[in-house]
Amino acid sequence: MQLSEIKGIGKKKLEVLNSMGIININDLLNYFPYRYENRSIIKNIIDTRDEENCVIKVKFISKPITKYLRRNLNLTTAIAFDDTSKISVSWFNQPFIRNQILPNTTYYLYGKIQRVQNQFKISSPILSKTFGGKLGIIYPIYKVKKGITNNDMIKFVDFAIKHCIDEIKNVIPYSMIKNYDIENKRNAIKNIHKPVDYMQFKRARTALVLEEVIIMQLAMKSMKTSLNQQNYIKLQSDESINIFINSLKFELTKGQLEAIKDIEMDMTSEKRMNRLVQGDVGSGKTIVAEAAIFKSHSSGYQSAFMAPTDILATQHYESLSEDFSKFGIKVCLLKSDLTKSEKDLVLKGIKSGYFDVIVGTHAIIQDFVEFKRLGLVITDEQHRFGVGQRKKISDKGQNPDVLVMTATPIPRTLALSYYGDLDISTINEMPKGRKIIETYSVGFSYEKRIADFIRKQVDNGFQAYIVCPLIEESESLELENVTELYNRLTGEYFSDINVGMLHGKMKSSEKEETMKDFVDGKTKILVSTTVIEVGVNVRKANVIVIYNAERFGLSQLHQLRGRVGRSSDQSYCILINKAHSDEQMERMNIMVKTNSGFELSQKDLMMRGSGDLLGTRQSGIPLLNIADLEKDYDLIEKAAVITDYIYTNDLLKNKEYSYLNEEINKFKDKLLENVIFN
Repeated sequence: MQLSEIKGIGKKKLEVLNSMGIININDLLNYFPYRYENRSIIKNIIDTRDEENCVIKVKFISKPITKYLRRNLNLTTAIAFDDTSKISVSWFNQPFIRNQILPNTTYYLYGKIQRVQNQFKISSPILSKTFGGKLGIIYPIYKVKKGITNNDMIKFVDFAIKHCIDEIKNVIPYSMIKNYDIENKRNAIKNIHKPVDYMQFKRARTALVLEEVIIMQLAMKSMKTSLNQQNYIKLQSDESINIFINSLKFELTKGQLEAIKDIEMDMTSEKRMNRLVQGDVGSGKTIVAEAAIFKSHSSGYQSAFMAPTDILATQHYESLSEDFSKFGIKVCLLKSDLTKSEKDLVLKGIKSGYFDVIVGTHAIIQDFVEFKRLGLVITDEQHRFGVGQRKKISDKGQNPDVLVMTATPIPRTLALSYYGDLDISTINEMPKGRKIIETYSVGFSYEKRIADFIRKQVDNGFQAYIVCPLIEESESLELENVTELYNRLTGEYFSDINVGMLHGKMKSSEKEETMKDFVDGKTKILVSTTVIEVGVNVRKANVIVIYNAERFGLSQLHQLRGRVGRSSDQSYCILINKAHSDEQMERMNIMVKTNSGFELSQKDLMMRGSGDLLGTRQSGIPLLNIADLEKDYDLIEKAAVITDYIYTNDLLKNKEYSYLNEEINKFKDKLLENVIFN
């Protein structure tokens, strides 16, 4: 069946569906709701919470009244009640509601409750005489584009389930489904779109997540095996790394030394190095990378150091040039804003072997870049790059060693899922002399005191970040939000200070220029959304203020906090928040007490857990449709057990695994095609 055969899908709607990535019936069935509204439980008014979406069963005291406020704007209001309390009900531009409501008749209302002590309001609720239709269910909500409504999606999916569900095949073989008590694919698809209750939803989602993660993990294992079977560069064991370590003016931490030892063993082993070094913000990963570069150079090979942005590339270029100058190691920078003559000169030096270390952005993987003898590839902040980029740059050498660095600390099981084709080294301690960032959780009433504190720090030669709250799913709101905050702060507190603004809707060149001004110290305060460059080293930035901090998870708050504390000076993180719930307050308290990224990551997983399953889903990996590698920790561990069993027993060659093999190959193709540049 074609999409165009579904009732209601004409030419225009088909075009919109295609733009949403829905090309065929299978795409439609696998276009899952991104969140759900639980409309299946009726609550007493007195038991509702502020900002809670719920169903209440009420009667109205009298017929609603409509007031005409101005042209094209009217407000219909009424008072409703149940056995526990009264509630004020209002509808904008829906005067016809008056004729639908009779006093002392039972109605069901669904909407967001506003509660101030024991005063209740509900605005523009769904009104129904029966607990059915759009009420009495767990209601699916899909991400849609203009031209397609949520109701359209529900109708289209219902039609597809009714007519095409029998065509769905189990990717995981029946024997595994039975052994591990996994829901079959047809039921899982049906129930993820229309769950009767939470348990049915959870069972359906569990099956779909397991399938997706098993495919991903097996694809990663397959790629790792094929990489290890290829030709490789084997370096000789010598004293080069010890020479480098002994030349340093500071002592390396135990974690750094262990990571360097892992790298040296890889580079001199019978297999190609494919290693991830994960370490907390400021743990000293760059010096570990320098040790690998020194080893590669001592054996006559070039190294490529790839960063996600020009600013980060420039910072790495400057630090590598300074650190390697005493050894005569020549470093060059290849970035997008070079003139043609500058670029030609750099390319010539790379091809001839004049340059030993090449630092750059994605420009390094372009076809026109030719290396003389590439032996080592380093990528910084791995989550900005896909496997495709790693492969493309690796193809420029004779299977060079690959080293990946990330400051996103994640538990080992998650790391294996994120980076399943890599071996992992972890640096879990900070260099000596680094001061702990002092973190404070305060309310909005502290804003003036915070502004005074920032001014004092700026007067003392320091800089500050001010991070704007995240507005999900609306770039325009985000822009309005950051602009409003910028205007208010500059108007009320910082009119005589050079303040910059950074947000997601700016052009890349504008973002680069704004960040450069801050890095160079021209801008003293940067008001930004969460697009602040990961890894940017602004040594004079010693204050970060995060507005509405309760909206962020612990891991993201820690990453933002890591923008400061880049020198021996004392740094500060101030979390301005409206934490109401126990969970929000606990998050703020954990941030105040804990500075370890790994500890925070574990606590984040424990706190967010399965309780968020009915909320918004963001996997962080574009190739994953439903799995969330941060929230689905238990399922990832279960998938790892199943994956290991399949792989160690060589079950993929069996006929019943043919559908799984097909999906593994598709995933591998997508991995290699996938290009992620934020």
